[in-house]
Amino acid sequence: MLKPTTKELLMAPSIFYPTHESTARRIVHQGGQWAGKTVNILISYAIHGAQNTSKKLGYGNEIITITSESVPHLRGGALRDFENFVLPYFEPFIKNYNRTDRIIYFKSGGLIEFKSFETESKARGAKRTRLFVNEANTFDYMIFFQLDSRTDIQTIIDYNPTAKFWAHDKLIGQDGTDFFISDHRHNPFL
Repeated sequence: MLKPTTKELLMAPSIFYPTHESTARRIVHQGGQWAGKTVNILISYAIHGAQNTSKKLGYGNEIITITSESVPHLRGGALRDFENFVLPYFEPFIKNYNRTDRIIYFKSGGLIEFKSFETESKARGAKRTRLFVNEANTFDYMIFFQLDSRTDIQTIIDYNPTAKFWAHDKLIGQDGTDFFISDHRHNPFL
């Protein structure tokens, strides 16, 4: 597999900039398979972590949580995408990568953690500055609600449009939520 250059990685995807530049409290990404939505969200959040954006906004160090329905799903999805497509470009900004705990510590003081929350009570834990819920249509709404309510700056969800679920009733069309639709035509690397 050919790796894109850093310039291509940050310039080509037409869904990167709307995501990264959005100041909405919540972003909903509906996209088909191979649209590139997950990788673009991971790139955006890696930039925030490396720059420790939240500290500049007065929130303290950037704490970004990336979550999915289970640890195996996380390892086979968002974490694998991060390691393959994002990590190589951000290595100069990383202080330590604890692969066992799935936490990336940036030299700036920010961090990204890859975690799974099986129950609503486990989702009631620590706060964070940013949250990314990968394949949100596999999540119970109350688990999402607990995580989102403990997120200070921004929550992003993504999903493949297979069936209507809680995001359609509780997020899309609401004030403070940006909604993006993408498909394989938005991914210049296909």
